[in-house]
Amino acid sequence: MNKYLKTAFIAIGLLLAGAAVLVMTFIIEMTPDKDEEEKVIAQAEEYLQSNFEDGHYEIYDTLYDNMGNYGYFDYAALVRNKDNNQTFKVYFNKETEKMEDSLTVEKQDDYINTEIKPALVPYIQEKFGDTAESSIGYSISEEKPAITVRLSKAKEDRDRELFSNLVTYTKEELNLEHAHISMFYTDEDEEYIWDEVF
Repeated sequence: MNKYLKTAFIAIGLLLAGAAVLVMTFIIEMTPDKDEEEKVIAQAEEYLQSNFEDGHYEIYDTLYDNMGNYGYFDYAALVRNKDNNQTFKVYFNKETEKMEDSLTVEKQDDYINTEIKPALVPYIQEKFGDTAESSIGYSISEEKPAITVRLSKAKEDRDRELFSNLVTYTKEELNLEHAHISMFYTDEDEEYIWDEVF
């Protein structure tokens, strides 16, 4: 009986030791690196001086994206506008390899949702038909509007002209200086047929 009791205690001890190692690893992974926090604060201060000239901003904390919720940054400086208490993040975007702020990205999203989408969605439906699905948003990695049109039909000769007209419409009627426009057919394994970046 002692032999079985001894084996049970060893097994329980090993399980507890393994659990302790896992807990410690988790705690270490969730703890922010002080050097990285200081680095993002310094980068954010420089970014704010260059991009927010009125100077009524303060960095009040940092954010460590230890769970990968954002994906495009690891550390961000949390900034507050001293005049109106509006808060936003300043961070080094790993995809664009540039400093960015969430306030500018939110403004771009708002602009697309209030100005571009209401004009573009009806245009796409009118020109491409009811089977056309569109996705319009701001691409953080490309730093420009991203417009995707999916057509649930077979390819037609006139589609190239319709795509060219869509690009012209976004440039001339919507006054977009930069965008990434793609069109593909869902019936053809979702291969991109036409793609334009300007």
